[in-house]
Amino acid sequence: MALVSSVVVTVGLWAYTGVVFVDRLDSLERQSSEISARYTRAQELLTTVRTNVLVASVRVRDGLLNQDDAFVAECRAQIEANYAVIDAALSAYVPLTTTDDGNVGRLRAEVRGFRDVALDALSARPTLSPPQIRELLNAHVVPRRETLFRISEEVQALNRAAFVRQQSEVTRIYRSAEAQAWQRLGLALGASLLALVVTWVYAQRFERGLRSELGRSAQLSRELREATMKLIHAQEAERRAIARELHDEIGQVLTAVKVDLGLAQRDVQAHGLWVESLAAAQDSTVGAIHAVRDLTQLLHPPALDDLGLVAGIEAMLRTVARQQQVNVRFTHSGLDDRLAQQVERAAYRIVQEALTNVLRHARAATCRVALRRAGEVLTIDIEDDGVGFETAGGTPRRAGIGLLGIRERVTELGGHYRVDSRNPVGTHLHVELPSPRVTRAEGDAVA
Repeated sequence: MALVSSVVVTVGLWAYTGVVFVDRLDSLERQSSEISARYTRAQELLTTVRTNVLVASVRVRDGLLNQDDAFVAECRAQIEANYAVIDAALSAYVPLTTTDDGNVGRLRAEVRGFRDVALDALSARPTLSPPQIRELLNAHVVPRRETLFRISEEVQALNRAAFVRQQSEVTRIYRSAEAQAWQRLGLALGASLLALVVTWVYAQRFERGLRSELGRSAQLSRELREATMKLIHAQEAERRAIARELHDEIGQVLTAVKVDLGLAQRDVQAHGLWVESLAAAQDSTVGAIHAVRDLTQLLHPPALDDLGLVAGIEAMLRTVARQQQVNVRFTHSGLDDRLAQQVERAAYRIVQEALTNVLRHARAATCRVALRRAGEVLTIDIEDDGVGFETAGGTPRRAGIGLLGIRERVTELGGHYRVDSRNPVGTHLHVELPSPRVTRAEGDAVA
C-alpha cells in the first residue's frame, strides 16, 4: 500500500508540475502573442496615418501650383479620401497604455486642422500669387504636417516603450513560472527517489518470496507433468489391455456365436424352415463384431505398431468414414521410414484427439489432415471448415480435455503447437514435434 501511495504521489507531482507549467507557458505565449499583435497593429495604423498625411500634403502643393480647376477638384477629392482613411485608422487604433489616449486625441485634432487648412488653401488658390502660395505652404501646411509627424512619432515611441515593458513583464512571469516548475520538479524528483528506494526494498522482499513461490510452483508443475504423463502412459497401457481383451475374448466369443448361429440357420433351412429371429440374431452379432473391431481400433490400433504411423492414421480414417458424414482428406510426405515409437504414438493420439473434437463440436463438412517430415521435425496440420472458437496468442481461451491432452503430449516431446480459430472460418491446428532419426536397432524394435 505504501508503494502504491508513493508511486501515486510521485506521478501526481510530475503530472501536476507538467500541467501547471504547460498551462502557464500557454498563457504566457497567448499574452505575448496578443501584445505583439496589438503593437504591430498600432504601429501599422500610425504608419497609415503618416503616409496619408504625407500624400495629402503633396496633393495640396500640387493643387496650389496647378491652374487647372479639374485637377484642383481631383486633389480636393483625394485629400478627402486620405482624411477618410486616416479617420478610419484612428478609429481602429487601440492604445497600448492608458496614457496614450491624450496623444491620440491631439493627433485626431491635428489631422482635422490639417484637412481644414488644406481645403481652405485650395479654395483660396485663384486669388494667390506664387509668393503667397509658398508663404501659405511654409506657414500653415508644412508646420501642421510636421506637428502630425511629431505627435505620431511620440505615440509610436510610447507604444515601443509599452511593448518593451509588457515583454519584460512576460519574461519575468516566465522566469517565475520556470523557477516554480523547477521547485516542483525537485519535489517530484525527491519523491521519485524515495519511491525508488521503497520500491527497491519491497522488490527485494517480493523477489525472494517470488523465487520461493516459483520454485514451489516449478516443483508442483514438474510433479503435475510427471503425474500427467504417467496417467497418459497408464491410459495407453490400459487401452492396449482393453483392446487385447476385446479382441481376444469378446471378439472371439462373438465370432463363435456368429458361427453357431450360422450352423443353426443352415440346420433349420435343411428341414425346410426359416426362423426370422435366427437371421436377426446373426445380423446383430455381425454388427457387434464390427463394433468391437472399431472399438479395438480406437483404443489401440494394431496397424500403428505393426505398419507405422501412416497406416494407423489411414485405418482410423476408414473407421471415421464409416461412422461420420465428414469428408476427411489425408496427405503425407517424408514418412517412408518408421519414426520413434513415442513420436508415432504421440502423433497418432494428437490426430485422434483433433478429429474427435472436429466430429463432436465443429459441425464441419470437410477436414484436412497433413503430415510432413522435413529433417528431424514432424509437422502435423489439421484444418476444418466448421465453427471456430476463441483463441489468444495461438492457444484456446478455454481448452477442453482433448486440447489439454494434445498440449501435454507435445510438451513431453519438446515440441510446440498453435491453434488458429475464427468463427465461421474454421480451426487450424499446427503441431511440430522433434523426430530424430532412429537407429537400425530402434527401427527393428518399432517394427
